[in-house]
Amino acid sequence: MDGTLLQTDLAFDGAEGFGSGADGGRGGQIVKVTSLAEEGPGTLRWALEELAGPRIVVFEVSGRIDLTAPIYVNGDVTIAGQTSPEGITITGAKLRIVESDVIVRGMHFRPGDGEGDSGDQRDGISIGGPLQTVENVIVDGNSFSWSVDELVTVWYGARNITLSNNIFAEALKNSIHPKGDHSMGVLIGDGSSNVTIVRNLFAHNEFRNATVKDNSTEIEFINNLIYNYGDRGFRGHSEITANIIGNIYLPGSDTGNTAAIQLVGPGDGTAYYLDDNIADVDGDAVSTISDSPVFAPSNVSVLPSSQVMDYVLANAGARFPSLGSIDARIIQSVIDGTGNIIDSPDDVGGYETVANPPPPSDRDNDGVPDSHEEAVGTDPDVFDAHDDVDGNGISNIEDYINGLIQRADTNGPFVQSSAAANIGPAQAGTTTTGVTVTYADNEAIDTATIDVGDITVTGPGGALSVTGVSLDTANDGTPRTATYTVAAPGGSWDSADDGAYTVALLAGEVADTSGNTVAANANLTAFNVDTVDTIIPVVQNISAPDIGAADLGNSSTEIAMVFADNIAIDTASIDAGDITVTGPGGALSVTGVSLDTA
Repeated sequence: MDGTLLQTDLAFDGAEGFGSGADGGRGGQIVKVTSLAEEGPGTLRWALEELAGPRIVVFEVSGRIDLTAPIYVNGDVTIAGQTSPEGITITGAKLRIVESDVIVRGMHFRPGDGEGDSGDQRDGISIGGPLQTVENVIVDGNSFSWSVDELVTVWYGARNITLSNNIFAEALKNSIHPKGDHSMGVLIGDGSSNVTIVRNLFAHNEFRNATVKDNSTEIEFINNLIYNYGDRGFRGHSEITANIIGNIYLPGSDTGNTAAIQLVGPGDGTAYYLDDNIADVDGDAVSTISDSPVFAPSNVSVLPSSQVMDYVLANAGARFPSLGSIDARIIQSVIDGTGNIIDSPDDVGGYETVANPPPPSDRDNDGVPDSHEEAVGTDPDVFDAHDDVDGNGISNIEDYINGLIQRADTNGPFVQSSAAANIGPAQAGTTTTGVTVTYADNEAIDTATIDVGDITVTGPGGALSVTGVSLDTANDGTPRTATYTVAAPGGSWDSADDGAYTVALLAGEVADTSGNTVAANANLTAFNVDTVDTIIPVVQNISAPDIGAADLGNSSTEIAMVFADNIAIDTASIDAGDITVTGPGGALSVTGVSLDTA
């Protein structure tokens, strides 16, 4: 192996959640899957179960790998299903991840009801094992369907796990499970912790959409789209902690009358935080819901629920080289509000036929096709998988395999906060005011699109002029705060301008770096103008010294008074006529006054 081993903080660019720090097979040997057989050299089982140590697994074949028994996945491995020319589908049995630091991307897991493992073991993937604590696993951009047991299980106290951008769909109901009806989505339990489930599509699963149980803690369930969830959407049991944020539950033909989010068993330590979910919530543990997150969140960038459906439908699942017909049908069923929970793959047409074309040429056998190496300027005749030709801190092989998965940015920027100060007597005579708006985006704000045309300000006399805008920073990024300068009508604020003013945000103005634009908001913020000062000045302090024997012969004395006001004291109004002094002989003369400042 040539080149320098490189390190990065993330499993891949854009990785999120508690499992985002998984190293996978970084820096290890490049292992090629060259056979669709169940076992033997060149097979997936050989690459994952027989080999050990850091390794990046790429595919030179396409099609189905039919298993009769689980593959036990040794750790320190990256499974790059997206490198298959036409895609890889695993049937019959599950991948069982029993060691740490595993990255799984671009795969199809469809266990089905044909030949294979026993029904009660036929998951898509299980994470965790009884012999050691499994940690640092990210399962991203895969397609799961047609399991007999769960689609995915996280068990045996596994920790630091992410399930992101996946499709979890059509878990089989009346199939070959020995317990009878099943149709289970995602199960987290047995003391697992720090698990992030983010931006996945759940569709047509009767139960476990998802379920968290058995003292599992610090579970993030964020920005998921769940459709036709049967009788159970999210179900949380006792002694768990979970932040449940920005999820959308859409009922379908099989959805029962129970709440989409069910919190049961308020045992010791149970705590939930719920925010911005499109779902009903019920259960005897609702009393444990907190007003703030119940643990420190991971690095997930949370989308508002209004943007979740577009993002998930455009990004979830294994999509390279293209979205398969099974996933396309499932996604379309969500869009159309159709489809149902199934008992067998045959109910929906069964497995799709996938061609198995020759792989692209890779003369140096480093896992990067010659055509890609020529395009980026590396040598197709020299093993340089672990070099860094572009100097971005990521190896050539990781740039290649992860560059095959490109997320579609469907989410427009949104307003994170907005404010405009009221104008009172203290601002009378000033010529402008400011409106502050903070924009945020899942990617980055295009700051060049922020200008005076973004907002309108309307008051009793009509529209005001927006004369300028300043930014906290001119570089693209998120969030970005803009302060708009608004001119007073008539040149300066006075009593003629008093009244209520509304600030509106216009559609199609502020954009992100993908060209998505902010939505209109006719009532972005508001402020009031009331320049008439009705509050009278007050005497803050007064003192007049007594006159004794030592003062005999003096011709005058002094009385000191301190005046205060909410705006300002008009010093020209202070004179000898302000006070009277009366004694035994009648009124005394006030002959002068001096000020601490004029």
